[in-house]
Amino acid sequence: MDIGDLLRKGVEVGCSDLHLSAGMPPMMRIDGDMQRIKAPDMEHKDVYNMVYDIMNDKQRKDYLMLANWSVDQLEKNKEEVNTETID
Repeated sequence: MDIGDLLRKGVEVGCSDLHLSAGMPPMMRIDGDMQRIKAPDMEHKDVYNMVYDIMNDKQRKDYLMLANWSVDQLEKNKEEVNTETID
């Protein structure tokens, strides 16, 4: 399954949103309700490859900056939790 397949399916079923998250199958919002697609859970590389292929250069740069920020925040929060737990 590729991004084109998912987008075509979304048009067929009248979805308003397509959600791709690592660790979950693709999901579509149909009539306001989130519905899982019958597909295996996606890995990070699957999501990355799907969205990276359809992004322009600016979107790719923004995505990578956001991904780096998210990892930094996770690491920062992890350290804060560990520090609070130790003290």
